[in-house]
Amino acid sequence: MPTKRQLESDVDDLEQLKRLADESEDVQPRKRRFHDVQPMTQYPTQNGESQANNQDMLQRAGFIKEIKLTNFMCHSNFSLRLGPRLNFIVGNNGSGKSAILTAITIGLGAKATTTNRGTSLKDLIKQGCNTSKIVIVLCNEGLNSFEPGVYGKEIRIERTIRREGYSGSFSIRSEANKEVSDKKRDLEVILDYFSIPVTNPMCFLSQDAARSFLTASSPQEKYLHFMRGTLLEETKQNLESAENTMLLSRDRLSLLEETIKLLYKDFEHAQTILTELASKNDWITRRRLLQGKHMWMVCQTNNEKLKAIKTRENTLSAKKQEYVNRIADMKNKVERYLIQKEEALLDLGRKLTDRQNIEAERSSITIEIERFKSKHAQLIQQKQVTMEDLKSAEKARSKTQHELSDVENRLQTQLGEDEADTKRKLSDTRRKIKDIESLRPELLRKQSELDDKMNALIVDTERPLKEFQKNISEKKQELREMNSSEDILASGFDRRMPDVRRKIHERRTDFTSLPIGPIGYHISVKTEYEHFAFLIQTHINPTLEAFVVKDVGDAVLLKEIFESCQLRKIPGVITHDLQPFNYIRGKATSGLTVADALTFDIPELEYLLVDVNRMEKTILANSKKEADHILRERNSENVKLVLALNNSDSGLHMALTAGSMRLNNFQFANNLRLKVGTNNSSFLEKEILRQEEELKAREEHFSRKKKEIKEEKDNITRESRTSLQQLKTLERHAEELEDKLNRQTNFSHIDALKESLAEENEQIEQLKANLSSIEQKIVDLGLQLQPVKERYDDVTRRYRDACSSYETARHLEQSISHKIDKSSASILETQRKISASNEKIYMCEAELTSLQSKCEQQREQAMKFCTEDELLNSELPSSEEHILREIRKIDESVRASERQLGMTQDEIAKLFENSKRKYETAIGKYNELDASLQKVHTALTLRRAALDLSIKGTRSDADIDFRISMKTRSGYSGSLSFTDSGQLNVMVKTTNDHHARNVDTLSGGEKSFSQIALLLATWLTMRSRIIALDEFDVFMDQVNRKIGTNLIIRRLGKDVKSDTQTIIITPQDIGKMANIDDKYFNIHKMKNPERHNNVNSL
Repeated sequence: MPTKRQLESDVDDLEQLKRLADESEDVQPRKRRFHDVQPMTQYPTQNGESQANNQDMLQRAGFIKEIKLTNFMCHSNFSLRLGPRLNFIVGNNGSGKSAILTAITIGLGAKATTTNRGTSLKDLIKQGCNTSKIVIVLCNEGLNSFEPGVYGKEIRIERTIRREGYSGSFSIRSEANKEVSDKKRDLEVILDYFSIPVTNPMCFLSQDAARSFLTASSPQEKYLHFMRGTLLEETKQNLESAENTMLLSRDRLSLLEETIKLLYKDFEHAQTILTELASKNDWITRRRLLQGKHMWMVCQTNNEKLKAIKTRENTLSAKKQEYVNRIADMKNKVERYLIQKEEALLDLGRKLTDRQNIEAERSSITIEIERFKSKHAQLIQQKQVTMEDLKSAEKARSKTQHELSDVENRLQTQLGEDEADTKRKLSDTRRKIKDIESLRPELLRKQSELDDKMNALIVDTERPLKEFQKNISEKKQELREMNSSEDILASGFDRRMPDVRRKIHERRTDFTSLPIGPIGYHISVKTEYEHFAFLIQTHINPTLEAFVVKDVGDAVLLKEIFESCQLRKIPGVITHDLQPFNYIRGKATSGLTVADALTFDIPELEYLLVDVNRMEKTILANSKKEADHILRERNSENVKLVLALNNSDSGLHMALTAGSMRLNNFQFANNLRLKVGTNNSSFLEKEILRQEEELKAREEHFSRKKKEIKEEKDNITRESRTSLQQLKTLERHAEELEDKLNRQTNFSHIDALKESLAEENEQIEQLKANLSSIEQKIVDLGLQLQPVKERYDDVTRRYRDACSSYETARHLEQSISHKIDKSSASILETQRKISASNEKIYMCEAELTSLQSKCEQQREQAMKFCTEDELLNSELPSSEEHILREIRKIDESVRASERQLGMTQDEIAKLFENSKRKYETAIGKYNELDASLQKVHTALTLRRAALDLSIKGTRSDADIDFRISMKTRSGYSGSLSFTDSGQLNVMVKTTNDHHARNVDTLSGGEKSFSQIALLLATWLTMRSRIIALDEFDVFMDQVNRKIGTNLIIRRLGKDVKSDTQTIIITPQDIGKMANIDDKYFNIHKMKNPERHNNVNSL
């Protein structure tokens, strides 16, 4: 049987439910307001039908006209005026774009924790300042203005944040800057009226919220974002809560029905009970004492609970003080770490400067050594030229001597030829002289070209040969390390990578899912395609050294392991849920793809490389010619890139864009980072043999080309000397003929030959002296080079020492930074524990206050029955069960005695009237509450139907808007598929698809574009007066970013009929990406951050 206290509680709940039913009846039916003309607010339009008729001529009130920031985050004195429709805020990183969105949400009443910018409002105050102020001016002019008689055409919302005392006070002012209210609830009324749901995460999308929405991978997450953004989820939860309350009320009404039956039984037997009622004083007295003792026992139990609560409160207070002391100690540690970090940074800067200075000195010495080498080469060349000139001079002297002898013999005879024949010979001789003189410049030009060709051959061949030799040496070293180690890929990665893999295995239980990596350990090149191994490795090299984790928490833990192992280069971490999908439609069909040449230990990694490296669209070719044939002549569907072999240490990137061929040459990465065939060692041995043969062929080719150029140069030189000798001979012959014509028989020609012979002897002596001088210069140059080499060796040693010192200092700075981060995280965790302790202390205090009040009431009630002194001398049971059993026995005895003894007529009448009145009152309340429950049931049924209809309508509106947005991109279409099980599947058909497929299978840019279309569809159904988005294009490439930006401008600037104000923050220059029309949107460009001047403006 329920107690009296329970029945009273049930009646109170039922009466409250009755009031709810009465309110449900009072709700008048309203017409459905279309989202394109009405905001999402519960308030009716104040201006009446006249405003609705002029809707197209007036703008709607409620948008942000201006925002002013003083000492807020990075802004000292900042102001910005916004347009009523689409606003882009652009600027470089650090210019304070995101701070504007944070200021809007904080200024409109949001908490600091919702912005992901800090745990307290005080964290948002500019460093070095004590107060910060946010001023937001709302337009209150036009349709749906809020109390224009009080506020005027503007509503000014001011929020002041202080480091000391109460932080976050509000001031709501009118157009005349007169304060109307300082209550947050009045601000909430204004925001609700204008439909500005500042707490809705889909209304004001910060960077983290935007990333969460744009990267929502599962259909359940997309559906949840959609339902929360449109407030349908909250409405559904409220309706379910009301239905549960109604069911609970029905259960309580059943209890009330049982109570009525008991009251009816009392009423039915009232006359019999009253006639037989008689009371004995002893029984009544003992019953009173028993009830009193029971009440005192309950009071004593509650007093013991009070003591336990006080003990727990004291324990929590001591624990809180311990946390406070711990935070103070950790803050002192952080301060010491910061000082150490500052010193480490200064030392690191000094070490870097020293290393750079030594490196510059080393470079200057290297240049000096190169100059010595150049001088030495010049001297060797001069020596060779001088020796050749000496040989030529000796040959010329011998020839002159022979000619002198011939002339002397000829002059012994008389001139017997006639004059005409002599003139003819003279004319022929002069013609031959002119012919030879015309050939001399051409021979000199060819000789110069051959010199240039030889120099170019040396420059283009010697250095690549040295690099090729170095490459072979590195491969031999890699083979030796591979044969001496169990890990065949150890030399391809950081030397500490085995430590990383070991620690991952040791901490495998700390991960949600064990990381995979380096990825190269799980990828193999098929045996028949092993000649493409280095070509494929160089193309996907960044991915081979990366690790794959399932979530952000695993990524943070993995990076901690990287830091603890002190890797020289931190590998990439890819957060990806490895799931297979069908990419056969997007695969290239005109040749061997990278995907065809690889096998995977973990099959899901194949789909990761498809997403990251587009390997299904990359073709492998054996030569440039074959690659060109694939791109130009075949049906190259889905081919984005062709990788072609150039030689054994380089390859070619080839792509066809708009009919033009793009070609880039690249060098292969040396060390293997993936498995090749069945055995990496045998592959590397074959590769080394092949490269040694190619090196030998290259050296032979270089020697052959060099010999060909030298032979050609020698031929030109001989031809030049022959022509010169012929020229001198002809000139002398012409002189002889002229002498004959003049009948001169003197010995002038013999004298000339003797003079020429003397000059040639002198020239030979000079050349010998020059040769001796050049040899001495070579010896002197070697002596001069020796101290420079010693300086170079010393600088090289100092450079290695400086590099080692710099790395040591850098590792020290990283270690200190890690300690600071760890201490800061520990401080935040301890502060969270203090907050939890405060909540527990508050609960203890509240429980203590409530229990103390309850004990006082119980004490007063116990005193009504008896005092504690009266219980001392009485022989009463000691247990509560025995006391209650004896009370029931006394009640039964009293009732039996009353039936036997009877009552007076007045008492009988009084008892009868009371029983009758209680029963009639109870049955009346029961009927009244039952009718109220029926009304509530009817109202909830109607509301459930209305909710279902609203959900279907909202889904339909979102689907239609999504389809419209997708069709704005040529060749694209899509739809939103909602399921009753709570899933949202986004289906998209691209230009290359025959059927629509899930958005998760698209590329990064296409997926981001589809998510932007989904965001616009969600916003359409939200009907919020103001919406904001921070960095919507963070996951887009340049092409999809431009398409997405034009979509936003079209849907939110041109095509939408509503007056929703949209604020979009992006680091991109929108003016260069989209078609500008100031009629529909505004672009606000932030200035670059100023480090010395704290006044920012646009």
